[in-house]
Amino acid sequence: MAPRILLAVDFLNLAFRAYYAPGYAGLTSPDGRPSGAVFGLVAMTQSLIGVSGATHVAFAFESLEQTHRDALDEGYKAGRPAQPADFHDQVTRANKAVGAMGWARYRASRYEADDTLATLARRALAAGFEHVYIATSDKDLFGAVSERTSMLWTAAGMGKIAENTYTPAKVKERYGVLPEDFADWKALAGDPSDRIKGCPGIGAVNASALLAQFGTLEAMYARLDEITSASVRRKLEAGREEVTHSLAMIALNHDATLTPEFDPDAGELGADDRAKTLAFLESWGMKTVIGRLPPIKTDF
Repeated sequence: MAPRILLAVDFLNLAFRAYYAPGYAGLTSPDGRPSGAVFGLVAMTQSLIGVSGATHVAFAFESLEQTHRDALDEGYKAGRPAQPADFHDQVTRANKAVGAMGWARYRASRYEADDTLATLARRALAAGFEHVYIATSDKDLFGAVSERTSMLWTAAGMGKIAENTYTPAKVKERYGVLPEDFADWKALAGDPSDRIKGCPGIGAVNASALLAQFGTLEAMYARLDEITSASVRRKLEAGREEVTHSLAMIALNHDATLTPEFDPDAGELGADDRAKTLAFLESWGMKTVIGRLPPIKTDF
């Protein structure tokens, strides 16, 4: 049997990029509906399939309820810019496009898409998939990278995805730590772009050095007396509560309860309802997408 490869996509992340991508802005369907996010999401996913060699595609969606991170920090998403007036409508249509293409859709109650992606990776590997590619620009997913799980870093743009495919070695090259230590590193170093304070005064370089010495945050705090710099010890002691909070915000759940339950056969390329797929794509005028559809699977 040919190896199975899962492409797990952060839906809202990719839809947001498609909406704002210059190449798709202003596109409309034959009947005049704005179609940039719809066309862009489908076209970008086809590009990701090409890079990954995926045999199956699954999209991860945000929880419809308050998430555990919202409960941990009331100001978690405060200050984010308001979405454009037509953004919601286009995202809703992009969601329908995912279904029309036959790609699988999952979410986890009270968890964000990053937890759903991490869970999909673990479920797929346990079900016998050879490899999983996670497509996102959410840095917390660096913590899910392994020898059989790679990240397609969408922040680099579709044209640079191949050279921005993250393996454990590439994560270490960028951050100085392996993926399994990434959450500890970020909780210590902080990340203003994600509103993660970390430990004031430590920074990325010191965080990497400390984890290289102690291995984990837990071991570091248990052995603070081994740190020769009195200044660094004071900063770590003063920032311990914030570091603990940061780690709780960053840590991925690799075993969230998915809705629907993970189906290893869902989202198989070429197993879509081709008549339904073509009808949807034709209604949106997506001729180039139609030309890139995989052949329909047959039993003989």
